[in-house]
Amino acid sequence: MTTNVFEVDVIIVGAGMVGLTLANLLASQDKNIAVVDRVEPANYLSDQDYNARVTAVSPGSKAIFEHVNAWNPMQDKRVSAFEVMTVWDEASDAKINFLAQEINQVSLGYIVENNVIQSSLYEMLQPQKNVDWLMHKIIKQVVTHDEHIEVTLNDGQTLMAKLLVGADGARSSVRNIAEISFTEKSYQQKGIVALVNCELPHQKTAWQRFLSTGPLA
Repeated sequence: MTTNVFEVDVIIVGAGMVGLTLANLLASQDKNIAVVDRVEPANYLSDQDYNARVTAVSPGSKAIFEHVNAWNPMQDKRVSAFEVMTVWDEASDAKINFLAQEINQVSLGYIVENNVIQSSLYEMLQPQKNVDWLMHKIIKQVVTHDEHIEVTLNDGQTLMAKLLVGADGARSSVRNIAEISFTEKSYQQKGIVALVNCELPHQKTAWQRFLSTGPLA
């Protein structure tokens, strides 16, 4: 950037999966975009261990990734499809199976590491000339005008756009600075995520059991 103030069509704060997916969709429509984040998008190395942060990608989300040409790069890294979902209860004999073939689908969904998704979306955006990357930046102020929004970054730079998107997570700075109200409730629960090496193949099946202490999936 050569000036301290510049204008784009859309400012996206957050270079995670949501922000980068939107950036890909808008870039394909020839919109000028600025992507702001305090950190670089996640990287992926083929020899790294499996990451515990994963996302269950539905066929609908897969279609979006295909639309922006990011699905094949994800598959070239690693994607695990599941064709069956089995859910059963600890306290009874209740059990249900969901089968992809019963709805004429190849898979019910896909388990994909977040860094695989993020890095693939980032790779698709790299050749785009209409995307400005403002990494290691933090927004400090948002001023709304009748026709545009002004965003001031921590280095003093000002961005102007018709639309500001807060894709910066549960503790969104965009939401806080814009004073958008929200309701938060604690369920007094915690989740534990682990990587498990199975003795036998997983049979392309997602397993979920409801226990008295909470679900195990």
